[in-house]
Amino acid sequence: MSRAGWRTLVSGVVAFVVLAVAPVAGYAGWYDLQHGAFNTSESTGVFLYSRVMTFADCAKMQLSPDLLSLCTTVPPAQRPIAQAYIWTAASPLHRFPAPVFSALPNSLAQQFAIKAIEAQPGAYASAVFDDTWRSFDWSRSVFPNAETYDEYLFGYQSVPISSGHPVPGYSSSAAAYLAGGNPLTAVVDPFAGAIRVYQRYVWLPGTVYGLLLLAGLGAIVAGRRRVSVDALLPWVSSVALIVVPAATAEFDYRYVTTAVPFACLALAIAFGRRPAPAPVATPDAGAAAEAAQPAEGAQSAEAAEGGLRGRTGQRHGRPIWRRDGPPAQRPWRRLWQRHGPVRPRRA
Repeated sequence: MSRAGWRTLVSGVVAFVVLAVAPVAGYAGWYDLQHGAFNTSESTGVFLYSRVMTFADCAKMQLSPDLLSLCTTVPPAQRPIAQAYIWTAASPLHRFPAPVFSALPNSLAQQFAIKAIEAQPGAYASAVFDDTWRSFDWSRSVFPNAETYDEYLFGYQSVPISSGHPVPGYSSSAAAYLAGGNPLTAVVDPFAGAIRVYQRYVWLPGTVYGLLLLAGLGAIVAGRRRVSVDALLPWVSSVALIVVPAATAEFDYRYVTTAVPFACLALAIAFGRRPAPAPVATPDAGAAAEAAQPAEGAQSAEAAEGGLRGRTGQRHGRPIWRRDGPPAQRPWRRLWQRHGPVRPRRA
């Protein structure tokens, strides 16, 4: 690798560490001071547990006694959606002391989920594929349930705040987030009415989003190397935004909303043209042009020999000058440069 290549690589790594790794590590350290664990949350295991509970069969898994309490006797075909195993009382996670998002339930749920994936990789892959494929449906179906779906629509009245995740001292987690403030939103017309009309007729079908991804991928594969590398990052980011939630929790329309702009960005980079580099002006360009012109004496000698360049013939005793060819064969160009737009008079 050249020195410029190493410089680019090192600067990229340093930028990634400063802009990505350092903030995440700082947040994890702050979380450690508050909760005693170097992590960003205590919910990853709980959400992964909800993902596998749509297919997990404890009869196919080798579980320790402390994980058996997370099993259910409901057949997979009769089980509710994944998020029901977090937010409803039917979840085995509620067999542990509250809250659900604490160290012990999160740790046991993560161990259970890993066991389920190892025992049933095909069922896990099928669940992830089915949820990812929902992103490309032409129409918008009510999923995962009507309560969640309605939260993404502008209605005629404020959506009630759920009390399913209480926080000590507050009526809901939303009220706790606002330090006791009122979490209800307000519907103000005529602005709310305009937004309701907009959302009814203006929306992007999931199939169009899938076509954007396919077009971007095709351009990346068939494009130039540098352009393909530049477009690959936003394309992978768009795909990750719909696959990772389906693999770790459950499909939700809010993830597709953030994935579409990255797909458009990748497509624009892949098909876009890089601007041509600006020409570098040399300070001695005028002197070089003057040096390239033949001397007056040399031109007179050449004319005397009958070999004056630029003359293709004579008309009425006067030479006919060519307008094409290099500048040395166009004497009127020198006159233009020295005295303005003056050309030899033509017969």
